[in-house]
Amino acid sequence: MLLNLDGSVTMQCGETEIGQGADTAYAQMTSDVVGLGDYRKVHVVSCQDTDITPTGLGAYASRQTYVAGFSIRQTGLMLKEKILDYASKLTRQAVYNMDIVDGNIVRNTDGKVLMSLSELAMHAQYDPADSPSTSPPRVLTPSATTPIPSAAPLPWWRWTSPCAR
Repeated sequence: MLLNLDGSVTMQCGETEIGQGADTAYAQMTSDVVGLGDYRKVHVVSCQDTDITPTGLGAYASRQTYVAGFSIRQTGLMLKEKILDYASKLTRQAVYNMDIVDGNIVRNTDGKVLMSLSELAMHAQYDPADSPSTSPPRVLTPSATTPIPSAAPLPWWRWTSPCAR
């Protein structure tokens, strides 16, 4: 999963869409777990190229949504945790006091919108004050075969993680 500059999320999955609506279900699951509010803010990259996405388990026996759904939930929670960790540095709020609701980072106590995901993503991408000392110690980068959408360096929160293993 990848947080985009416009506040949307790109989710890569190796499971095959064969007309059963799996990509829509994956978008709905991702939106729900991350807190986007609208499944149309999720861009599903369903690709069977194992250089880009992990190997899928197959579209048989109605197992695709169940297996991928568990992975989507785990990966979405990891992305949400990274987003809220970074937001806590920007807002000086405790992580446990924030949540993501309808694509906005809100304070739990009063529901006040602290910033949108788009604002957070833009800040993380372009703020020169972010130095390696404020980044987490371990940065996951795309593999050598993964196409990078721009030549700009990737901020720490733009990590990729397998959808299903």
